[in-house]
Amino acid sequence: MDLSELKQDLEDSYQVGFNIKGVPTDFTVTLVGSSKDKFKIVGKVKDNIRLNIVAEPERYGANFLRLINYSDRVKRTNFISLMKEITNGDTKLMINNVKLDESQFLEDSTDWNKFEIKYTKIPYSDEGLLKRTVNLICGMMLSLIDYSIEGAEEGKQYNVRVNKYERNPINRKICLDNKGYKCCICGFDFEKIYGEIGKNTIEVHHTTPVSQMGDGYIVKPLEDLVPVCSNCHTIIHKRKEPYTIEEVKSMLEKAKGEQL
Repeated sequence: MDLSELKQDLEDSYQVGFNIKGVPTDFTVTLVGSSKDKFKIVGKVKDNIRLNIVAEPERYGANFLRLINYSDRVKRTNFISLMKEITNGDTKLMINNVKLDESQFLEDSTDWNKFEIKYTKIPYSDEGLLKRTVNLICGMMLSLIDYSIEGAEEGKQYNVRVNKYERNPINRKICLDNKGYKCCICGFDFEKIYGEIGKNTIEVHHTTPVSQMGDGYIVKPLEDLVPVCSNCHTIIHKRKEPYTIEEVKSMLEKAKGEQL
């Protein structure tokens, strides 16, 4: 596996910089700008048949432990959603050197002095599996900390909070991994129309009106987010209180009826 491809895949998925050091059989992934709230992922391939991946806080990562220790149930649910996507191999969540199952992790309130994700695959021969697993484990770690990519359309203050949730790469990934890349309104498929260059191209819309979001609102990506094409997304936000998915679908159906 070309480590530059892994780096590009991670940066495309999560919109932050990554450092990758080592060789394809022994490498370390870290976020750009190492600090106390960061983590590392170490991948090793032994004898060309055994794949081991370990994710844990970086050295002196007390702040990272604090952030995940106080992560809320929604963030932990997102963490579990990503872990469930790792379908091959053995994935273990280790806290204080004890393996926790999903329900224990969601409810656990003890102090975490040590946190690890351990993944093992024997026999191993699929480089695509390695890249996908590292990507998912990276998302699991990011899902537990205060991490988002914010942005807003200039002059449209009401979109600030919406765009914060729509552009959070963790929420986006969970939504699209489960709902796909076709527009939920018109069915437009970028890859089908444009080929390889359109692969994985789609926008994500938050269906909860801004008026219903408090300052402590936490997105639920499987419930709140839907994939939409850029045309439908533009129409949704044509008024201050965005049109609903159903309203835009009705516009399309009416237009199609008038053309018959």
